[in-house]
Amino acid sequence: MRTSTAGDMMLKGKPRTDFTPTIHTMDSPITVRQVTTPGTERSP
Repeated sequence: MRTSTAGDMMLKGKPRTDFTPTIHTMDSPITVRQVTTPGTERSP
C-alpha cells in the first residue's frame, strides 16, 4: 500500500502523512479513518 501513498500525494496534493489507499482517500476522508481503524466505526 506504500505505492498508493505516492499516488495519494499526487492526487490530493497533501503530504504523505496519511498512509491510506488512494481509492479511499479520493472517496472521502471518513472512509480513510475507517480503513485506518477497522472496527471503530465500521463494525460488522
